[in-house]
Amino acid sequence: METESQILERALLENEFGAAEIDRLRALLGGVEPGSWFETIDDSPFALGDWLEALLAFDRWLEEKGVAERPVDAMLGYLECCTLTVAETLSLPEFSQLVISNLDQYGFDAALPARA
Repeated sequence: METESQILERALLENEFGAAEIDRLRALLGGVEPGSWFETIDDSPFALGDWLEALLAFDRWLEEKGVAERPVDAMLGYLECCTLTVAETLSLPEFSQLVISNLDQYGFDAALPARA
């Protein structure tokens, strides 16, 4: 039986990510407890590979906005909220595009300094 870490590693290698993307995802997910995250994925309509692609898109979006912080737990929470916006009766959109659309429309305050 595969461990959660082995499942994650297999997903990184099977989803046609480039070496730099795999390294980036490993860095982002290094401190994440896979058990609770995998439960969230299991409860969503998207596969692990979709989540990884969406997390990379989120990371690129933050980079484009000049945001240095990467509060990964908050980022994964944002992804989870995005999954809740999908109507069950419609065909699934591409998860990374859904995330970017939400980021463009609503932003992501968790990575920004608090305003006085």
